[in-house]
Amino acid sequence: MRIVSDEIIAGFSALEVRDFLRRYRLTNFYIQAAEDALVLSPRTATIFMNKLKGLEFIEELTGDRWDGRRVFRLTAKGQALASASAAKPLFRKTAERLLAQFLERVQRVNGTEEYVYRVEHVVLFGSMLSESDRLGDVDVAVQLQPKVDKDDAFQEWSMARRRAAEAKGRNFRDVFDWAMWPTQEIFLQLKAKSSGLSLHDFCEVEKLPNVRYQVLLGDPQSIAAKIVSGEAV
Repeated sequence: MRIVSDEIIAGFSALEVRDFLRRYRLTNFYIQAAEDALVLSPRTATIFMNKLKGLEFIEELTGDRWDGRRVFRLTAKGQALASASAAKPLFRKTAERLLAQFLERVQRVNGTEEYVYRVEHVVLFGSMLSESDRLGDVDVAVQLQPKVDKDDAFQEWSMARRRAAEAKGRNFRDVFDWAMWPTQEIFLQLKAKSSGLSLHDFCEVEKLPNVRYQVLLGDPQSIAAKIVSGEAV
């Protein structure tokens, strides 16, 4: 999915809406999330969220309340917008270079001992699997796996990673950013500010209907069991 910088969605720029949705690709959220992220009044945030719901970028979890508040999650359409790019189309040669550089970063991440997670699965999907020489983003989905099984060890290690980030000057915007940091730091390393690379969580691909994909890392049978409606190429 591609967007243009002057496009308007639900009364806001497409880039603002995309960046807001990106924060909640992996978790449910509520109206106050829009108040905080976009600095809106409760009334304006409610209108904004209702518009996103009407446009089918988010869906409300009926019968589920979080401290009495309405709970939302991204739809498949919302996941696509969260991963959308405003960059120009790529030539295939450029896309192949970006993919090779990404895979090198995957190896570096998996060779770095201090991270809480390792990259277990990587699949390529989207326009790069077509025959076209002009492509959209390089779409890759990543699944991370904790390096430890025991919860106490995992929590202690995660806390150490947050403290290390703070010692280097990182300021977490809110509790959500703080909680997600052990995962986010790996995604930041993998993304490496590459404008032509669209990095997705593995669960996004699992939800896509009839998706074609290519396994770049991991056990093909395990991946096929996760992407039940997909086709490996």
